[in-house]
Amino acid sequence: MVETALIGDFTEEEKEKEKLNYPLRRFAKPEDIALGIAYLLFDVSNGYRFEN
Repeated sequence: MVETALIGDFTEEEKEKEKLNYPLRRFAKPEDIALGIAYLLFDVSNGYRFEN
């Protein structure tokens, strides 16, 4: 689950209980998702060179 306004209605107790379902015991932040996408778009694609 990503920590956004959509989970703002959860109580703190509900949030803590939900975090137990994830290995890192925390919610992802939007920045975490953005960094993953940036990695896939740039670092991985830079590994492929089309040379003759």
